[in-house]
Amino acid sequence: MLEKDYNKMARTYDLSHKLPTRKYGEEFTFLKEIGELKNKTLLDLGCGSGYYSFLLQKLGAKRIVGIDISDEMIKVANEKAKLLKLENVEFLVEDLSKFKSEEKFDIVISAFVFNHMKTKEEVLKFCETIYRSLNKDGFYVGCSSNFHHQKYSEDFYKNYGIKITIPEYENGKPVFVKMFVEKEQTIEITNSFLFPKIYEEAFKKVGFSSVEWIKTKISPIGIKKYGKEFWENYQEYPYEIFIKAKK
Repeated sequence: MLEKDYNKMARTYDLSHKLPTRKYGEEFTFLKEIGELKNKTLLDLGCGSGYYSFLLQKLGAKRIVGIDISDEMIKVANEKAKLLKLENVEFLVEDLSKFKSEEKFDIVISAFVFNHMKTKEEVLKFCETIYRSLNKDGFYVGCSSNFHHQKYSEDFYKNYGIKITIPEYENGKPVFVKMFVEKEQTIEITNSFLFPKIYEEAFKKVGFSSVEWIKTKISPIGIKKYGKEFWENYQEYPYEIFIKAKK
């Protein structure tokens, strides 16, 4: 089901990165937490059509491997890599629940992967994959749905081009996301709700030495472009949150 959903939006999903919250909040915070990339190898789990992989390659990563279950997403990513003549970026079709890499990486990232998981067992398995894929001094940075608050009324994120509906705040229950991108085009995704403690426990259980939640920050460019008032709701109650874990 998940594979089919993302196959359908393979050539349109990257339009969502033009939304102000994704461009000036999510992306800015992601890059800030990932930090220096020179001579670093990186694994992008749930890479989609390669948005962050290409961005991080451009910013200096030594080698990047992107993994996704959607063959159409990977097809788009490989087309881009070929067009750009990149030799240090590789994209593979893999089921993340079964993925095992012999190669170890300095950094592992994922964007909105955890929020597709309905059980603590799925979360634990994914954390094991992350841990197993890292070098001994490596770290993970990822963003996922922010379930530390319950401000998900239908109109709360209206000004940002996003509608999020959570009928029940119970583990495994559906979360409906609708993003309004360009020319009245929409992207609709169904996620799952899980209480944050489940993620924390899973990271610690597989052996990570530290786990921290990081609230999204807005870039100076974003504040200048839209003004401080525009960002007030989002800054107080962002719909995504970052997890950083060190091995």
